[in-house]
Amino acid sequence: MANMFINRDINGVSVATRLHILASERYVPSADRNIFGVIRIRRHTRSVLEKPSRESTLILPSKDMVIVRGGVEDLASPEDGTVEIDATTASAGCGMLPYTEYRDLQASTDPTFKNDYDRLINDHRILFTSGIHEPIHFLPWHRYFILLYDNLLRRVDCRVTVPYWDWSRVSGDPFRTNPTDLWHSGNAGFGGNGVAPNGCVQTGPFRESIWSLPPPPAGAPTEPGPRCLRRRFNGNPPDLVAVNRVLQINLVNFTDFELLLRINLHDVVHCLIGGTMCFNDSASAPEFFLHHGFIDKIWDDWQKRSDAHLNVFFPNINEVMPGTQVFPREVVDLSSQPGGVRAEYQQPKSPVRPSSGQGHNQQRRRFSSLNAKVIRVFHIKSTEVSKAMEMAKMLQP
Repeated sequence: MANMFINRDINGVSVATRLHILASERYVPSADRNIFGVIRIRRHTRSVLEKPSRESTLILPSKDMVIVRGGVEDLASPEDGTVEIDATTASAGCGMLPYTEYRDLQASTDPTFKNDYDRLINDHRILFTSGIHEPIHFLPWHRYFILLYDNLLRRVDCRVTVPYWDWSRVSGDPFRTNPTDLWHSGNAGFGGNGVAPNGCVQTGPFRESIWSLPPPPAGAPTEPGPRCLRRRFNGNPPDLVAVNRVLQINLVNFTDFELLLRINLHDVVHCLIGGTMCFNDSASAPEFFLHHGFIDKIWDDWQKRSDAHLNVFFPNINEVMPGTQVFPREVVDLSSQPGGVRAEYQQPKSPVRPSSGQGHNQQRRRFSSLNAKVIRVFHIKSTEVSKAMEMAKMLQP
């Protein structure tokens, strides 16, 4: 188990057309909206990214490059669906091949690629109750997991990286399905809610008729029903005010910050989406990395308050993260990730929806709280449940 994430030889080339699964459909850029965007990479010197190679394990930036992760609601521009970070990088040696050379390849049916993808996703399921959702490892382990997936995306096309979904800005109406929304039913969105009898998603690029979850790991118990993506939208995530209150927690109270971020924000939102996201298969859901990207961004925003915030707690942990040979301290600094990756989160620009906590005079609405299902799925200890419920009072209106 120790080498689970290490030295993976990710062969096979395809295109990241559907963010989480690197798609089960051919890459066809949407004329109206490309929700995945093309994140161009900020260049600080004249060095360029490595060119895609079937022999290379990872597509990593050289040390003078920064991978910028934008908000998924910001990725669509009226012109071409790209986020322009720095216009000087359009020919930065990254992705010299045009999209058309990848367009007809399907990641989900390419055995040399799909097996590695399936194994990465199943790592999360295998380790679900092995410490990755506990205080010592939750934040750094998932930061590393995002990095591994980001590396996979860049193996496909180094202009693409993992965006995040800032659910706090849409708290008042999080599951809206307009053409520019995340949950739009067209191929440019992620599809909508699940439907009876099994809660399977029937719209968008992840609909049951064309896509299924990766096979479970060997030896896992067989589950009834189809291996479809399930959703059960319910409730409202924490709003802007709640997230800002978490960010204001003092350095000396890091354990409070970590608990609120892990339980009241992360765990709760998983089960507001419901279905696959509220199960040990959650990493199979295409929205998993969007949600975790935002959780990681919140941690990064808190870390930026000072050097002491950046280096609190985790540098003193002297055990490797579950399933890896990586120590938490190796991923604490986003500007110095394993493999020389430098990552940063772009601040959101999309409009804040009503009742999502913008402005001091806006009427806030109560949002969903910790419940029995969340506690059961994430195996939250009783002492943490009591503390999370008490601290939740500071977040609610």
